[in-house]
Amino acid sequence: MIITRIDRYILRQIIPPMFIAFSAVAVLMISGILQQQVKELLDELPVAPLQVTDFLWMSLYALPMMVGMIIPITFLFGLMLMFDRMSRYREIIAMTAGGISMRRIAMPAVVLSFVLSILCFVVQDIAQPWAFRQFMKLARMDLPLRMSLDLIPTGRMYEYGKLRVYIRGRTEDGELQDIVVLQPGDEGNMVAFYAEKARWRKGKDENVLEMLNGFWIESQEQNNQVVRGSFQRLEKTIPPLQPMETIRLRTGMSIRELLAEHRRISQEYERTKGLPLLSDVKKFRSEIAERLSFPLMCLALGLIASPIGVRMRGAGTTYAFSTGFLIVGMYFLLYKAVGGGGLMPLYVKCIVQQVPNILIGGLGIFFLIKADRL
Repeated sequence: MIITRIDRYILRQIIPPMFIAFSAVAVLMISGILQQQVKELLDELPVAPLQVTDFLWMSLYALPMMVGMIIPITFLFGLMLMFDRMSRYREIIAMTAGGISMRRIAMPAVVLSFVLSILCFVVQDIAQPWAFRQFMKLARMDLPLRMSLDLIPTGRMYEYGKLRVYIRGRTEDGELQDIVVLQPGDEGNMVAFYAEKARWRKGKDENVLEMLNGFWIESQEQNNQVVRGSFQRLEKTIPPLQPMETIRLRTGMSIRELLAEHRRISQEYERTKGLPLLSDVKKFRSEIAERLSFPLMCLALGLIASPIGVRMRGAGTTYAFSTGFLIVGMYFLLYKAVGGGGLMPLYVKCIVQQVPNILIGGLGIFFLIKADRL
């Protein structure tokens, strides 16, 4: 298809409403993801040392994980709004009066949906794994290493590395009051430190807790004794925190990595018949099938929305939105209907997962062929 001035005009009309819808949906979805991730961080860290730039980076990293879902839906609503505007201003009537068929008017949107499907696949296969790894690095490596003992909230016992720390209060100048530190020993014993006052000194290579007016107690399990001593001033070197263990999830894998891991788990399951491995096999097959089906959702929605939108005849914005929601609802009802099932071979799972795209896209092709007759 040779791109004409009319094609360029139609494509330019799609971009603004699609971008507005994309921004609104992305903000809502990213807000939900950030809320969940911050809650998890607060559960694992006493105080998550988050800065504004951290929220910005986390939002940036979360975006590629949702592109496969956001782009098709926002493209659909951008498409419906574009055809609604063109219909209200009688532009479609003017084009058909000039000898351009409705099918030809709808074709630029169909071609754009195909291009966006390819873009969604590339983003999911390349950008999403990279973004997930960066997200995990920030959440489980960078943020925990920023944590310092003087940030621990008062009134509760918290874990700080291998230590357990309790701080009753903190003065305005940062002095810690009535601090208790429990430190495990090398031979299974436990050493408890108490100090009336303490200060935290953070250095480049090591951190020092300076404790004043206190005592220490050490339990020795080997000889069933308790050793006790006191001090006026004690400087205790606190080992630096270690990053949390990195989580490797299916979200952070490319199609190639998913297939390799699926092959390994399937072979292990065939050898052991373990139920946990069976669950993992199902999850990997579902993930691979979704990675192949969600990008094509953009093409399926474009195929059915283009012939419907081009024949709206000034029905109004309410009709455009209602039709868009109806198409999306129909798609996800089909997706939910085929999403279950037991253990299927991988190729069968991939074909079944494409059923919504095949049905919605096939219906769209029928409407497209009949666009000038209906």
